[in-house]
Amino acid sequence: MRDKKKTPPYPFEPEWVQPARCRGCIWGRLEGTKQFCSLPRCMHGDSMLERG
Repeated sequence: MRDKKKTPPYPFEPEWVQPARCRGCIWGRLEGTKQFCSLPRCMHGDSMLERG
């Protein structure tokens, strides 16, 4: 029988953090790994396309 080598588990789970400029904004929310904003233009002056 061959010795099956297991891949060690990933050392840590990535923590998805809401962008600093979006924290506390009532118009947007963090959905999984992406920031979603219902406004066409950010109240802080950045467009949605620049947010990523």
